[in-house]
Amino acid sequence: MVIGNSLARGRECKLQITNYQLQSPACMPSLTLRVLFWELCLEDVMAGLVDVHAHLIPGVDDGCLTLDDSLACGRAFVKAGYVRACCTPHIWPQFPANVARNIRRWVGELQAAYDEAGIALKLTAGGEINLESNWPALRLLGREEIVSYGFLGKYVLFDFWAEEFPDYLVPGIEYLQGLGFTLIMAHPERLKVFHRNVDLIERVEKMGVLLQCNSWCLMDPVGTPNRDVSERLLKDRRYFLLGTDTHSSMAAHSSKGMKSRLAGIERARELAGAGYVEELTVGNAIKVVDE
Repeated sequence: MVIGNSLARGRECKLQITNYQLQSPACMPSLTLRVLFWELCLEDVMAGLVDVHAHLIPGVDDGCLTLDDSLACGRAFVKAGYVRACCTPHIWPQFPANVARNIRRWVGELQAAYDEAGIALKLTAGGEINLESNWPALRLLGREEIVSYGFLGKYVLFDFWAEEFPDYLVPGIEYLQGLGFTLIMAHPERLKVFHRNVDLIERVEKMGVLLQCNSWCLMDPVGTPNRDVSERLLKDRRYFLLGTDTHSSMAAHSSKGMKSRLAGIERARELAGAGYVEELTVGNAIKVVDE
């Protein structure tokens, strides 16, 4: 059974229920069907936001340093209307413990801590694979060892850092796609290669790669590359996901604390409309974590 993927669809469902009730009895579905339809739509309405990019597992990368910091992030997410968040630690050689079996266990332990603290946020395991530092070593891993969202073996989040279009990018993408993964490129708006030539992003998109925006980039000063590129891609509706890339609850730990990351979500609504942002933070996000 597939539940509706957006709050907008939920509102449409509620309207349809009203219309059914105004029709003659002969045109109305059975009471059982109407109640079931209402319940499904109500769940849709209450779906809430999903963050697809967050470094919440304490002490495993440059994200949250302590459990208390992670719990504070969780509370901030819930307050902002989130019901789910993906733990996407960096997959870099300098963090050798960040492998599938450990990430799965860490997320389970963190979920238990959230539950104990009364934080109503469902966590999903994942990772952010740095293609630059993991290529060609990725070819030595079994498919099940390549970290995907929810370990479902479908969507893989990756990043890279380069000032010029790197030689490893195309073969790395093609290899992972050949294994059956759908690739999502994290924060293209932050990459210098695309600051120099934003049209190069299209080259990656034409390969079937989806784009994930970092919300805080929309809060950078006017005229800065991060903001210019993110606004352009957002207005052109080229993003598939909008995530926070949360690293800490404390601005002291990062110049981009949660305040600016969550404010970026509202800024996105102003720029591109609530419906499109809902698609990026609810509809498409649910596809990634559940399919």
